[in-house]
Amino acid sequence: LFRSLIAILLPSQIALLDEKNKVANLAIVTTVSFLFTLFAQPLAGAFSDRTRSRFGRRAPWMVMGAIVGGIFLFGLGSLTDILWITVFWVVIQVALNFLQAPLTTITADRFPRSKRGGASAMIGLGTQLGMTVGVMIAAALGSQIGIGYSTFGIAVIVVTVLFVLLNR
Repeated sequence: LFRSLIAILLPSQIALLDEKNKVANLAIVTTVSFLFTLFAQPLAGAFSDRTRSRFGRRAPWMVMGAIVGGIFLFGLGSLTDILWITVFWVVIQVALNFLQAPLTTITADRFPRSKRGGASAMIGLGTQLGMTVGVMIAAALGSQIGIGYSTFGIAVIVVTVLFVLLNR
């Protein structure tokens, strides 16, 4: 998901705003978001480690991250100001880090040590396939940025909720 957004949709959107300054503007957006996400992943991991709920430790953070990230993705495609694109991109990146951090611990949480290698291999395979399909979808929707962001927003919410409900 991240690669599709940062490799295709975000640069396309920024280039449409100001072709002459597209590189500098993309650098501003990604650098600011980097500074925030640098701290988001460890915080998300710490929060999910300490959470106790009837849904488990990880699920509330994953669902919250998916919903917030997905909703902001819906709005990102309609923005035409670099400041607001930066704000939305930061929120999206932080939210998706709150989804990703708990997800990375699933293998250790749910598999005995003897099965973790196979589980990690399957996760790696799924990740690579997902990135490839995501980039292909983003490329196909590259000229329809709003639809592209909305497609990924819907996908992240639906897939996360299904994962949490079906993989207790």
